[in-house]
Formats: sequence, C-alpha cells, structure tokens
Amino acid sequence: MLSFKSLLPMRSGVHRVQGLALVAIASSLFLMWVFTPMALGFYNEQRALQLMNTGLSWPQPRQADSLPMVDDEHQLEQALKYIARATVWQPSRVQGYRLASEIYAARGDWSAAAASLEQARSLQPRNVVLAWEVSLIYEQMMSTNDQSSVKQAWTAAGIGGTWFFDQGEREQNTKHNDHALVWYKRATILDPRRGDAWYAIARIYVTTEDWEKAVPAYREVTQRISNNRDIWYELGQLYEKREDWPHAVEAYKRGIPATSGRVGLSLLYYGLGNVLQNHMTPPDAPAAMSAYVQALRLDQFANQPWAKTETYLRSGQFFESQHHWDEAVQAYGQALLLNPRHYWASIALGKLEWQLGQSQNAEDAIRHAIASDPQIKQGYKLLGKFLTARGNLQEARSVYNRVLELDPQDQETRASLAALP
Repeated sequence: MLSFKSLLPMRSGVHRVQGLALVAIASSLFLMWVFTPMALGFYNEQRALQLMNTGLSWPQPRQADSLPMVDDEHQLEQALKYIARATVWQPSRVQGYRLASEIYAARGDWSAAAASLEQARSLQPRNVVLAWEVSLIYEQMMSTNDQSSVKQAWTAAGIGGTWFFDQGEREQNTKHNDHALVWYKRATILDPRRGDAWYAIARIYVTTEDWEKAVPAYREVTQRISNNRDIWYELGQLYEKREDWPHAVEAYKRGIPATSGRVGLSLLYYGLGNVLQNHMTPPDAPAAMSAYVQALRLDQFANQPWAKTETYLRSGQFFESQHHWDEAVQAYGQALLLNPRHYWASIALGKLEWQLGQSQNAEDAIRHAIASDPQIKQGYKLLGKFLTARGNLQEARSVYNRVLELDPQDQETRASLAALP
C-alpha cells in the first residue's frame, strides 16, 4: 500500500500539468482577444476593397489629385457595410475611413467624405497623405469666400504655392493645359500674391482662345505685376482681339513707362498708334503719328521686323491723309525695303503713284504686289483699271478675267469687263 509521502510527487506533477493547461488556455484566449478583431477587421476591409474594385473607378492615368467615380452604386453600398464592420472591430485603423471617403467622394457627398477623412486625421494628425486627400475634398466644397479649410489642409500636408506652381508647369509642358490650370489656381489660392501663377493662367487662356477668361486673369496679373511691358503688351493685344479699343489704348499706355520686360518698347508705341489711327471713333491721327515717330526713333522692335514694316506703312497712310505726298511715298518705300513682298505696301504705293500721275511707277508697284501674292484680287483690279486708262485693253480684259476666276461674284469687275470696247 502506498504511503502518503509516496503520493506527493505524483500530486505535484498533476498540479504542474493543470497549471500549464491553464496558461495555454489563457494565452489562447488572449491571442483570440488580440487577433480576432484584427482578423475580422482585415476580412471586412478586403471584402470592401473587392466590391470597390468593381463599383468604383478612377480617371486614367490616375493623378495625385484624381477623384473617383461611381460605376456600380449597389456594390458601393455593400462595401460601406463591410467598412462599417471593419471600423467596429478596428476603430483606430485609418484605412476604413479612407475607403469610406473614396465612396462618398465618388458619390459627390463631400461633407461625408470630409468627415471620414477628418476621423482618420484625428488618429494620425501628422499623416501628410491624409491632409492632401482631405484638401481635395475641401477644394470641391470650397467657395470663393471660404477657402480656409482647404488652405489649412494644404499647410498640414506641408505644401506650398511653389510646389503647386511647379506641378502646373510640368502639366503645361506636356500640353495638359486643363490640368495645369487646376494646379496654377491652387497656387493662387494658397498664396494670392503670386502674379506668376496668374500670368501662367492668363497665357493658357490665350493659347486656348478663351478670351472671356483671359481678360480677368490678366487683370489679376497687373494688380500684382504692374511694371512689366510684356504683360501690358499682351493685354493690349488681347483687347484688340476682343475689339475693345479704349482698353487696348489704356493697356499700351500703361506698358510704355514700365521698366522691365522683353517686349520692345517700339511694339507698344506701334500698337497704340495703330488703334488710335484705325479703330478709335473718331480716329486720333495726330496722336497715332506721334506714337509711330517714337516707335521708329527708339527702334526697339525686339527682333520683330514685321512691326517696324507696319509702322512705316501706317505712317505712310497718315502722311497720305494729310496730303504729304513725298513723305507718304518715302514711308511706303521704307516698308518695302524692310519687306519687299509686303502686298499692301505695294498696293498703297501703286495707288499713290497713280494719284500723283506717275503711271508707270504705279503699274510697276501693282505688278510687284501681284507677284508677291497672285491669289489676292485687289492687285488685279487696280492693274485692270490702270491698263484700261493707258489703252492696253487686251491685257486689261485678261486681268479682269483673272479677278473673276478668283471671285466669280465680283460684280464691279464684271461691269468693268463689260464696259471695255
């Protein structure tokens, strides 16, 4: 029979086994307590992602500021349910809130998207990706009077106006003007003093011929950069395209005293003179001529010889209007020296020479114009008139027929042809 003392080691071993079992059970329970929420949270996130892959799409190529679009609303509604379960199991994990914000953004529910991302940011306040993502949502919610939220988000993301401007340049260099505009506008929101960003915006609008938007953009530029000839010259050109002659005059005048810029000062004087002479009502010919004189005196056309040629042409027109015939002939001649193929300078010279009784010089000038561009009918019409007056009827008939080849509807020429003996 076993003694009590002989049973002690046996009982001690049983207790040891029981203790180990309890530790194992406790450890298993602890691990289940720790990992079950993680596993369930991960499972629900993955199910949500699978549904979002078919229910939601992104622009291609996807950019840093791209926003999602709805493809299948039912799939997204189911995904939101899985996301809700995931955040119950793992309320401190940001991924669920980010996924929810993508669905809300795709739906255009900006308030809900912002709330989801702000919940994520409360968990990771220094996460710059979250700050950038919420800024995109605030940007959609933003009005011109309330830009504080998006600016705060950009600041939290460590983004400055220069970074936005650089992104705009990158997009513009690859001919993505629409996207470049978005980046440049962000630069102006973050730093309203940036005249360079407004200038880039204005020039894109000019490139795309969106004159209505280009004008206010240039006005924003001039409020920030006023001492640059280039900006005032381009604004003057823009006003000319819109036939806003008084504002064109103002722009050219504002650019003349500017001390910076690459545009030649003579171009501003020429632009001013041209508008005053040919487009203002009534014309101010003396002021126009004064501008032409300054343009030619300075001779700062910045490698744009066409403008110098046009300045001489406009000067000749002024002299002709004042009956200063010699000066007019000389001005037209200077225009042709600069550009021998200038059609309208040859036409102007030919008409004036005919008026002065220099018929051969007139005929030579008109023939020169025709040789410069044989597809314009005005030269042939004048030559036909001159030939008729000089008795060369056979060639006159041939020339008038050429006019009708170019413009069969020219009734004046048809009448001149019929009137030939």
